[in-house]
Amino acid sequence: MAKNPQAAKPLSGRKGSIPAGGASMARESCGAVPSAIVCGDPPAFGPVRKPAAKVAGRRSAPLLEYRAAFRFNLRALVDQSPTGALATREESRPLGAFLKGYGVDLPLGRAWDEDADPMDKLRDHLARTDRTGPSRYSDGSFPIVYMGDAPEACLAEVRHHLGRALGETGAAKGRIHCFLLARFTLAGEALDVRRGFPALHHAEDWAPAQSFGRRAAAEGRSGITCRSVRRKGAENLGVLRSGFARAGIRVKVIALRWDGAGVVPV
Repeated sequence: MAKNPQAAKPLSGRKGSIPAGGASMARESCGAVPSAIVCGDPPAFGPVRKPAAKVAGRRSAPLLEYRAAFRFNLRALVDQSPTGALATREESRPLGAFLKGYGVDLPLGRAWDEDADPMDKLRDHLARTDRTGPSRYSDGSFPIVYMGDAPEACLAEVRHHLGRALGETGAAKGRIHCFLLARFTLAGEALDVRRGFPALHHAEDWAPAQSFGRRAAAEGRSGITCRSVRRKGAENLGVLRSGFARAGIRVKVIALRWDGAGVVPV
């Protein structure tokens, strides 16, 4: 695992190729914020692109500096199916791997504390030393927390992966899973692979992205900004260090129901 980010040396800011317009210092609005969020929050500014940095001596990736930017996360809360537990061992395998990536360990059927501080949950997950569920940028040997630039981006990712897991299990219709939507304020730098890294955005093959993520984590990087593969035009952020997030608040609980063909909001 990577060393403590507080002890890591500052990024060198080595020069590298930056796409046209990438060096702009203009502040960008992060878009509308759900009405459930309390008033009085500081404004959110879009990330600012900085000179590229190499990862483990490989191809350079530009850096994005987040300045009080808002990003959203969905965390699994509870399985509220009629049985209150997974029906079969066969069902538990793909579904368990999916939920473990969201900080939930089987068996299910018991409520999770939706009032828990999102920052505490983020720190707890990123401090894990056991194997987590595999995901795009992690093979499960190190933890990562995914966020989206809008709630819709988070929902698109979760619906896709949860729907695939439930489809593989032959789960009965009507199963409901609840997720807590939280909004985090980020400040720091992340690797930017949104453009020029097609292999990291392959719809099915995660091997190149997992290799990239493993090197980034080993070097103490705070996160990886990428395109959403499941929602066109959206962006995702894989957070590797809890210090990247400065604050987190609960927004609302979202319930998703399996209808036998896909996952739909309740």
